[in-house]
Amino acid sequence: MEDARLIANPYLLANEKSNYKINKMTIFDKLKIFLNESYKDIYFSDKKIIEIENIINDQIKEIIIDQFITECLDSCIENIIEENKFDFCIPFD
Repeated sequence: MEDARLIANPYLLANEKSNYKINKMTIFDKLKIFLNESYKDIYFSDKKIIEIENIINDQIKEIIIDQFITECLDSCIENIIEENKFDFCIPFD
C-alpha cells in the first residue's frame, strides 16, 4: 500500500528541501544586458538605460491603446452589421 502511495505522490520520495533561489531579473537588468551585448562599442549609463526603458514602456502603452481601440471598433462594426442586415439588390441592367 505504501508503494502505491509513493507512485501516486512521487514528490514524497525525496525528503530533501530545495535551497534553490530563483533569481528574477528586472526589465532594467535584461535591457542592460541586451544593450551591452548588442552595442559593444557604446557605453550605456544607468540613466540612459532608464530613459530607454521609459521609451519602450510608452510605446507598449500606445500599442495597448491602439489594440483596445481596434477591438472596440471591430466589435461595434460587427454588431452594426449583424443588427442591420444590409440587404439590397443591385440591378444588372
